[in-house]
Amino acid sequence: MSETFRPYEGTDPYIFISYSSQDRDQVLRVARTLREAGYRVWWDEGIHVSDEITEEIVEHIERCAVFLLFLSEASCGSDWCWKELRYAQGRKRPIAAVRIDPDLDLDRHRRFRFHLGDIHIDRAAPGDDLAAFVARLDRGPVFVPCKETPPDP
Repeated sequence: MSETFRPYEGTDPYIFISYSSQDRDQVLRVARTLREAGYRVWWDEGIHVSDEITEEIVEHIERCAVFLLFLSEASCGSDWCWKELRYAQGRKRPIAAVRIDPDLDLDRHRRFRFHLGDIHIDRAAPGDDLAAFVARLDRGPVFVPCKETPPDP
């Protein structure tokens, strides 16, 4: 990929990525794979903890086409991830969840289990085939608008 790997900042539909900072390296590997596959993705790169962080996150959740939550012990223990999920639900954003922690027991995190309800939880743990993960997203109609259309030849 020739462009710098940065969060999407345009007006077209995009995927909002919610994750714990403890999982940053793993999540950004998935985000990079999504970006290379043509998806527009936004995450909280470069936001410094302050009052502005809340406003910027709120704005990006409100504008996103899909809210993608990366589930791990760290994210299920994160008040930020919890607040982002609840806000996305309140704004009626389509929500998808990806378990990145193979040992995660959602039954131990009842508030997340309760609020995720019947949402399909996919898996993209380390070592998984990320191309297969992207292919599953390609089949998900809510993700289609977040993918750039290749230019006509």
